[in-house]
Formats: sequence, structure tokens, C-alpha cells
Amino acid sequence: MIEIREQQNVLQDDSILTANLESYEIDDYEYVIVLSNGFFKIDSNKLLLTDAIENYTMVLKIDQDRLIADKSFGFMNGLVFCFSDTISECRITEKFKNTDNFITEKECETYNAEHSNQNKLNYGVYGCKYDLLSNTLNYRINADSTFVITYKRKIISEGKWIRKNNILILTDKDLLYPFYLLIGNDFLLKKQGGRYIKIPWIYEA
Repeated sequence: MIEIREQQNVLQDDSILTANLESYEIDDYEYVIVLSNGFFKIDSNKLLLTDAIENYTMVLKIDQDRLIADKSFGFMNGLVFCFSDTISECRITEKFKNTDNFITEKECETYNAEHSNQNKLNYGVYGCKYDLLSNTLNYRINADSTFVITYKRKIISEGKWIRKNNILILTDKDLLYPFYLLIGNDFLLKKQGGRYIKIPWIYEA
């Protein structure tokens, strides 16, 4: 689901945008992973979505009353979005407002400065063994410098990785934009809701 607010940014002539990935369990409990939060602009027949934290841009084509993902995370490309509801009736609640989910370059520099010894990076899968039952992302780090991120066994992102000291840089093959994880011993650190979350190494690929 893509949520577009009419509120104007006083510093830029842009509107605020939030893009969310939703899935539902059998018991109807709602889980939401916030993929992006930022601003949008309309350029001819394209909707440009620029993330406020990471500054990457996703592109959706405007086709009458539909939006078609053209440049985005691989799993979204080609998806068609239709108008669903007005913002006042949207189901996304206040608890999803904290979208500080990405590690910045400055945070990477600080982490490397505080961890001068190189931690061991294991190849294989980080996350939860029971990924179909878990509300977490799984990260597969391969020895050939490729990675795959899955959510309930669905591919969310894939591409190439490189290492710089204790920073793992993942570049999505469709967005061509880098994202960062922090390397610990037998675990990785990601950011979620403004907090660092440990992702344990669970098995070798």
C-alpha cells in the first residue's frame, strides 16, 4: 500500500509520502514493514517518491487512476496500485509513524571508529529459522558477494554486497542504491524504529 498525504512541506514544495508493505496473518493481526517515508513529486506522467532519510528515488508511472511501479525494489516493479481509501480513513495508525529504519553513513563511521577490530562475517542466513511464522526479514549473505533479503520467503531485495571494515554495504540491483548493516561477531545489526536490532546468524548457506 502507498499512502499519500496532502500535507505540504514548509521547506520544500513537496507532499509527504509514506510507502508501506503489508501482510496479514490468519488471526487478522496486522503487520506492517515501513519501506520508505519521504516526499513525492509529479513529473509528467510519473510519480517520483524520494525517501527522506536515504534520498533514493522510486518511480511510478501514472496510468489514469492507477500507479504502476517502474523503478523500485525488485518485488514491486510492475505492481499496479489502485486508489483504496482516503487518508482520514486509512488503517495505518500512529504506531507506524517512526520510520527511522535505515543506518546512515555517519552512523557507519561512528561504528567503525568504536569497533577497530574486524569482526567475523559468516556467510549464510541471518534472521529467523521459522521465517514463515516470523515478522522479520531474513538476510542471505553469499560468498560470491551477492545477497538476498526475504520476508516470509518472498524476495524483498537482492543485489551485491561489499565490506568496509565492520560495515556491510548492500546495493539493491534495481534501485542501484546502497543500504548498510553493521557487522558483529555471528550477528548483524539493522535499524528499526530508531533502535538497533540484532540479526543472529542462524545457518550456513
